[in-house]
Amino acid sequence: MSEAGDTTMTPERWAQLQHLFDELVDLAPAARTRRLAQIRKHDADLCRRVASLLAAHAQADSVLQPLDAPEIPFVSSGPDPLQLIGERLAQYTIVAYLGGGGMGVVYKAQDTRLERMVALKFLPPALTRDAEAKARFIHEARSASALDHPNICTIYEINEHAAGHLFIAMALIEGETLKQKLARHPLPLAEAINWAEQVAQGLGQAHARGIVHRDIKPANVMVDDAGQVKIVDFGLAKVAEVSLTETGVTLGTMAYMSPEQVRGGAVDHRTDIWALGVLLYEMVTGQRPFDGTRNEGIAQAILYAEPEPMTALRSRVPMALEQIVEKALAKDPAERYQHVDELPVDLRALSSGSRRTAALPAGSASAMDRHGRWKRTLIGALVGVVVVAAAVAGWYAAQSTRRTPPAPVRFAVTLPPGQRLSTWYQPLALSPDGTQLVYSVQAGDTTRLYRRALDRLETVALPGTEGGQDPFFSPDGRWIGFFAEGKLKKMQVTGGIPQPICDALQGSLGASWGPDDTIIMSLGVTSGLLRVPAAGGTPEALTTPNTEAGEVGHYWPQHLPGGGVLFTLWSGSGWRMAILPPGQPTWHVLPKEGAAARYLPTGHLVYAQMSRALATPALLVMPFDVDRQTATGGPVSVLAYPGLSGPNFAVSSTGTLVYVASGSEWVAFKENTLVWVDRTGHTTPFLDRGHFLGPRFSPDGSRLAVGDFSKTGSFDLWVYDVEHGTRTRLTSQGTINNFPAWTPDNKRIAFTSTRVPPGLYWKRVDGNEEAERLLPRKQHIQIPGSWSPDGSALAFTRNTLGANSDLWIYTRDAVEPVPLLATPANETAPRFSPDGQYIAYVSDASGEDAVYMRSYPVPNTTWPISNGGGREPVWAPDGRRLFYRKGNAVMAVSIRTEPRFSAGTPVLLFEGNYEIGEFDQPNYDVAPDGRFLMMQAGEAATPTVFHVVLNWFTELETLVPGDQ
Repeated sequence: MSEAGDTTMTPERWAQLQHLFDELVDLAPAARTRRLAQIRKHDADLCRRVASLLAAHAQADSVLQPLDAPEIPFVSSGPDPLQLIGERLAQYTIVAYLGGGGMGVVYKAQDTRLERMVALKFLPPALTRDAEAKARFIHEARSASALDHPNICTIYEINEHAAGHLFIAMALIEGETLKQKLARHPLPLAEAINWAEQVAQGLGQAHARGIVHRDIKPANVMVDDAGQVKIVDFGLAKVAEVSLTETGVTLGTMAYMSPEQVRGGAVDHRTDIWALGVLLYEMVTGQRPFDGTRNEGIAQAILYAEPEPMTALRSRVPMALEQIVEKALAKDPAERYQHVDELPVDLRALSSGSRRTAALPAGSASAMDRHGRWKRTLIGALVGVVVVAAAVAGWYAAQSTRRTPPAPVRFAVTLPPGQRLSTWYQPLALSPDGTQLVYSVQAGDTTRLYRRALDRLETVALPGTEGGQDPFFSPDGRWIGFFAEGKLKKMQVTGGIPQPICDALQGSLGASWGPDDTIIMSLGVTSGLLRVPAAGGTPEALTTPNTEAGEVGHYWPQHLPGGGVLFTLWSGSGWRMAILPPGQPTWHVLPKEGAAARYLPTGHLVYAQMSRALATPALLVMPFDVDRQTATGGPVSVLAYPGLSGPNFAVSSTGTLVYVASGSEWVAFKENTLVWVDRTGHTTPFLDRGHFLGPRFSPDGSRLAVGDFSKTGSFDLWVYDVEHGTRTRLTSQGTINNFPAWTPDNKRIAFTSTRVPPGLYWKRVDGNEEAERLLPRKQHIQIPGSWSPDGSALAFTRNTLGANSDLWIYTRDAVEPVPLLATPANETAPRFSPDGQYIAYVSDASGEDAVYMRSYPVPNTTWPISNGGGREPVWAPDGRRLFYRKGNAVMAVSIRTEPRFSAGTPVLLFEGNYEIGEFDQPNYDVAPDGRFLMMQAGEAATPTVFHVVLNWFTELETLVPGDQ
């Protein structure tokens, strides 16, 4: 067909066009150009159409535009398609070409008037080919420019180039499109959920203004370098009561169109909700819910097919997340979410940071229900603090009239019913000016951050901080850093979407935000200090614990004035304060024992006096010369509350002190009781009132080894004579010795220890020799599982900092241990069968903890054992049954090994409130007579009060004159 011929888009011509598109889309640019030149010789119109489709595909991740889509004959090519680099348009100087496609081309420009970099998007002439179309588009763009939201790309102005190209000046986003990110791999669950929440937040703002995007897809979602999502290109938007496109014309990208868009019917804000559901499905699974090689097939799937379940495409996807996506993808708009702001509510209800996320209940809470619950929580938070808050407000108002330092003001803040402070980590953070308090609250199975201005009544829950721990402020007090969902995050104090900074898979033990806008942190028990830019990036190591000298980890850092870092060093001999000088690779240890130290502008160090283990008798202060980095006087106790824990206090630079004074989980481990339990669940006491962990019977059943914190102030192993009840202390060195594993001859016990040097040890039970180190401890924790029946091999768990837990085998005749099972999942708690042919263990490869069996020594077969999850496997002494825990239930599975291995159906033995083990290790055992020895949980400490001291520096200077 010639260029002057008939170019009507018949079905036959559409098939020809699609065939050429499929042929050209994957060609290299040079080959594509040659092929287009060949096509042009025979059919210029066909060449123009296929070139337009290829450009639109590059820009918008489109499969093919619908048959009735308007033509946009605007093809970008070359490094400067409009020849604009170096030109001046109004106040903009064009500096670089960023990219483009069928919907326009984008340049980077310098706004010389406001001295900022911007992006200029030049629209195709087809969009504004006549005065009416141009007026409609300008009206639409102006409506979009009124959107002011952190998750929407800001539009500054609309202008026109002398050549006739209309352009939009908008914020320049340094980052990638979601399309580019998804081209590499599916996203981590937490990241996908976070970005979906941000898209929903931006759409909520647009919908409130009557604007519907109608083209939500990965190419129109930008993610900047800090993890902030920006929705771009509201050029297809529909403004309320203003028709911006011709009736019946279908716009958008087929794979993300809603059923009503595919049918060419009227659309409203619920079409964006559908597209967001498609987007979330693709972020999680790596594929689209409705896909194909031809638009007709995609359209049929959107109208009539159901997508493959997300849980079938990716392990560990919570059922609740699948329910959210299913609701967003309801064919009937009336059955979808009716308001986009309902999605973040349900997404936040997911405990996405937990490995055991529960499904949401059917139905979503209405806005009225949510507001009602918030109102009741707020009222509860205000009860009992109104008088105190009024006094605090009066105190602040009186400061301007005082000429002498006022006396300290003390008051307590009680949390609302159902909440308690999360105190295993550092729960408190004060803004530098002492006016804002952020704290972590435990409510149910998760934590959340709350903010309170100390001169106001309100306590504000910070949205998006579910699972949040260890809050800390930026030096200017405008940002809050915290750890949640395996990430270090930041958010503005006034609210907004939390922004991820870096991975923090092992949690945290303190962080400090420095004046150079870097964050120094500790990640996990065996971590050194790491540094990362607050804007985001990959952490770099500052310190590495000297394990041979007994150092276990470096915690609770603080940037010091003039450079350097103050931190806490934990070793097998206790807690010490240390300083890393600026620019130096090594640190020096201060002579006084203590933890969680903070340097104050008064010239003092304030720190917690801690014992060899985790008890904290007092808060101490001593004068300190920060320039010479040395104490200039002895310490003085300023708070002698026995319940005060190391990290559970915060001090502002203006002299406000906040602390937790009782009920701290860090120091007050729950007391528990060891009880006998028969197969019917009947209990009788064995060992009463201790802090027990990990009981293990000797192979002959005559003795019991168990960790106990209550006897010595450190975690030691004790051996009990089961018949007579007498006990012997097995360990006395180091802060922690636990997880015993008996040798088959009943003579030795292997265990993990933080003594100097730390590692995996074993020791004779009769005490006739010192403990011998089997394996050194490096940047990982070694947890013994069990010995093989012949005593030749020890199966253990190795938990490595920043990685997963794997199973390893140690043998006495080998130079190094060898991995037994190392996968991207977590494997823990290996237990040899009594005949040595199998190893039971726990893995979360399916998305939840479950018990498996593996052949040994040749690991050629694996069998699932538990049904619906399980952990803490323990063999019956005769090897005919395997027991495991499932919530509060103890389950039993019959095992047969002849003529081949087979496992029966799990059956319930009994249920009870028994404590679970640490690191998935069994916290119970089975005696030779078949009785169970269980850990009956005691009452948990429930700290619900924190104390505030205003103008504490006045008192401090009186007690301990400072160095300055």
